[in-house]
Amino acid sequence: MYLHNFSNFDSIFLRGALYLLTDKIDPIIRDNRIIDLKLNFGEAKTKYSLYFRDSYLLIPASLEKLAIAFNVEHKGMFPHLFVNNINIPLDYISDVPTIDTFIWKKNPNLSVEENEKLKQDKYNAYYDNYKNNKWSLANESRIYFEQDVITLY
Repeated sequence: MYLHNFSNFDSIFLRGALYLLTDKIDPIIRDNRIIDLKLNFGEAKTKYSLYFRDSYLLIPASLEKLAIAFNVEHKGMFPHLFVNNINIPLDYISDVPTIDTFIWKKNPNLSVEENEKLKQDKYNAYYDNYKNNKWSLANESRIYFEQDVITLY
């Protein structure tokens, strides 16, 4: 199983859960990064292994850049700063989170004003998708993570 940036991000969330599944875990670590994490299950004839690997160590580029390079529809917007608030439940359904909860990458070829306009235009287009519907964290998370999987594939 490949996870993009597993060493620095996903492993933080998964390690605790993985140790609940089995205590037979063999990591390969280089420069304090998990290159491979092997989980062993079962006994004798029913023994099997599951490997978690960091695709970012193989292809060191963001998923957005990889999607563009391989001509795959890339991820849309996602309010990372909103989700990082530990008080937000996954079943949250309400209005679209505010513009300041999205992380914006500035285009170095544009002026500050042009970047701000682009940010506002993108947010407005995203917001307009929910004029007649409430925003669902569970649904938006599923869409965002599915796009991660498609890009990595």
